[in-house]
Amino acid sequence: MNTFTIVCLVSLLAVYLWISEYYLKRNLGIKSKWTWMFAEDRYKISMIIDIVLVVAFIYSFLSLNIDANSENKPVMMKISPVFALFFLQHLNQGIEERLRNFNDKAYYHQFLSSFMIGLSFLIFLIGHS
Repeated sequence: MNTFTIVCLVSLLAVYLWISEYYLKRNLGIKSKWTWMFAEDRYKISMIIDIVLVVAFIYSFLSLNIDANSENKPVMMKISPVFALFFLQHLNQGIEERLRNFNDKAYYHQFLSSFMIGLSFLIFLIGHS
């Protein structure tokens, strides 16, 4: 990992913590909510989407890493399912939270974390090439 990647990731973490903890929680009073994947109060379609995402992650991760030609593939290609899983799960939970509790605005935290995961993947991608 080069210096550019480390500096950008530390800066991204600082920006994320400032937006999430200081701006959203303290200034706007929006508390983050965390729900388990199989919580009873979740929509069934969101649970199904999360299960499909996990199964697709396992399949894609194993097919990219346990293959005859896996040593020839770039590292970013091998770990891209991890970023995709977290990005899509946070996006799915943010959409569900927005549909369920629109006035609560806790979905801002989910969308922010999804956005930051996408940015961190871009930073890793740029820093790796």
